[in-house]
Amino acid sequence: MKKEPNTIKKMWHDKRGKAILKLGIWFLFFLLMALVMLIMSVFNKPTNKPSTKNPPIQNEITYLSINEMWDNLENQGYAYQYQVTTKPTSESIIYQGDKTNVDIGFRESKIGIIKYRVEEDHTYQILVDNEIEIPSIYEEGDELYLNLKNIRESLTNIIPEETKSGIKRVLTYQNNDVTTQIITTSTEITSIRITTSTKEYNLLLTIKTNPKE
Repeated sequence: MKKEPNTIKKMWHDKRGKAILKLGIWFLFFLLMALVMLIMSVFNKPTNKPSTKNPPIQNEITYLSINEMWDNLENQGYAYQYQVTTKPTSESIIYQGDKTNVDIGFRESKIGIIKYRVEEDHTYQILVDNEIEIPSIYEEGDELYLNLKNIRESLTNIIPEETKSGIKRVLTYQNNDVTTQIITTSTEITSIRITTSTKEYNLLLTIKTNPKE
C-alpha cells in the first residue's frame, strides 16, 4: 500500500501552503513571547503586604516643658531687651542688660539713659564716680510684667492655647483683658509678649550658655 505524503511536507512544497506555514510559525513565536513576558511580569510584581506597624512620624519635635524652660532661665541667667510701649502716646522705654545673680543694664527713655544695678531687692543708679540707691527702674505697675518670676506666677493656673510652626512654639494665655504670648524653641523661651489695655510689653531673652556660679 502506498503511503500518503505528510500534510506539512505537502504544504511546504506548495507556494500557498508554505506561506500559511510561515505565518503560523510567526504567530506561534509571538504567542510564546507574549506568554513569556506575562509570566515574567507576574514573578517580578512586588507583593504589597499590609504593614502591621504604625508609620513613623516624620520630623517629630520634642519640647521641654514650659516649667523646665522657666527653671533654665532662672538657673542659668539670661541677656534681655525689654520694650514697653504706652498705647495712647506710643512712647517707649527700653531696658537692656544681663541678669544672673545681679541684674546690670541700661534704661533708655525720652528723658535719657541711666545705668542701673539690681541686687537683693535693692536698685542702684550707677553714676560716673559712685552709685545711689533708687526706688525702682520701672514705671508704676510695670514690674508685674517685666519681672519673670511675677509673670510665671501669674500664668500658673491658666491653660494656654498652643500653636506650632516648625521648631517655633507659641503659648497664648488669656487672663481677663491681659494677653500673654510666650514664644519658645524646643528647648528655651526666646520672647514674651504681653498686651494690656494701656501698654504692650515685648521681652526678648537669650539664655546664657554657662550656668550661674
